[in-house]
Amino acid sequence: MAGGYENTNASAVLITSAELLDPASGQFIEEDNLVTPRYLNTANLLQDGRVLLAGGWGTNSVLASTELYVPPRGDSGTNGRPDARLYARIPTLPLGKPAPKEQTAMGRVLSNANDEVSMLKWRLKDKLEEARASATEPGYNGHPLSHWIRDVQWESSIMPQPLRPEAAAAVAHIGTNAIPFLLKWMAASSNSSFFDSGTIQAFRILGRDARSAIPELTRLATNQPESVLRAHAHEQRYVTSFGAGPLMALGGIGSDAMPALVIILTNAIAPGTRLGAIDALNEMGTNAAPAVPILLRYVDDENDMVASAAVRALGSAGPGDPAALASLEKIAQGSRFALRYSALEALSHIGEQAVPALVRVLGETNNTGNLTAFNMLAFSVPTAITNSKVVSIAAEALRSPDADRREWAAYALRAIGQQASGVKPDFMMPISRQDVRFEDATNVLRRLAPELLGDNPSR
Repeated sequence: MAGGYENTNASAVLITSAELLDPASGQFIEEDNLVTPRYLNTANLLQDGRVLLAGGWGTNSVLASTELYVPPRGDSGTNGRPDARLYARIPTLPLGKPAPKEQTAMGRVLSNANDEVSMLKWRLKDKLEEARASATEPGYNGHPLSHWIRDVQWESSIMPQPLRPEAAAAVAHIGTNAIPFLLKWMAASSNSSFFDSGTIQAFRILGRDARSAIPELTRLATNQPESVLRAHAHEQRYVTSFGAGPLMALGGIGSDAMPALVIILTNAIAPGTRLGAIDALNEMGTNAAPAVPILLRYVDDENDMVASAAVRALGSAGPGDPAALASLEKIAQGSRFALRYSALEALSHIGEQAVPALVRVLGETNNTGNLTAFNMLAFSVPTAITNSKVVSIAAEALRSPDADRREWAAYALRAIGQQASGVKPDFMMPISRQDVRFEDATNVLRRLAPELLGDNPSR
């Protein structure tokens, strides 16, 4: 068992270790580490007992490398059970095939030769496919269009990955000649998987120069039988994506595609289609401002994912729209917990105009809302946290009989004191005794607003 990754509280950590199972003892034997950490790679058991690892994902990208694992003689340590890991690769024998026997010197030579031949075949196949593509596709610097977008093509449509700078330059150079091929690949992807990150990024690079593709992308985004859509019409917590790739491509084209996206959103049966259309509008930023009245309808969607997407899109599209601001503040103070954070985040993206709304949310007695609203306010408009109203809210919370609310106040006043002293707040509560933290918070009040000091149950 080799490679894989483990989830920590903060991130996924790639694993380089390898372990062997000793069938006789049932113990796992620790072996030498991989040269390159990887997961979702192939692992093939060769006839001589070695294991060929190829491809997979590394720390930052897809790997094109291979490793040949040679089991050593003797144990290097045992474990009762293997380390926890995800997407590790375990080589297996075909059903009924006996375990490999000790290989002769000639056998090892032949095995190495077979490995080299296999690698050469793979490289030759890749070159032949590129040569065939070059005969029909527009190209740049000696490579066809498909060569430039394939690095990220198999990434998800929902979170498209950016092209390499050279690849982005290639797409820009090829220009509108790329559109027929991008549409062909988008059609193939939309009918099977939802992995067309490279195609989406190409449309983003072309922008409004690709507006001739809007009718076909609209067709692809809605090319699902109504019976299928209606079967998913009332999905609640999660959604089944329909037309994600074409919808994100429309968003990449920009404001020219907005009317098409609004029509798709308005007529959408399945929440997955609504989610994709809203995400595409969100990508347009303030260019989607005319769509704010439509987005306001969907902040109350029965599906939380769709409603959250509409809330985020309001923050991007309507920073100067009073109706958008009022709606976001109402949601941030509402009872639908799944939307509260999205609304506070959207308000923080708006900036100065949203400060009064964030301060009003801050005045609530909900501790989770207080902390989130304060952080959003501090990150978006740091100078606003020294506002007299914010200081007054924190001072009142410091006198609260609720211990959690007092803890929040101590956290907030520490950041307020740092900001008032010209120091960038670190938003960290030092590990110290509770009475020391409250005393520090009181000292901030004593310095900034002594008139707000009163009987403080925390002291």
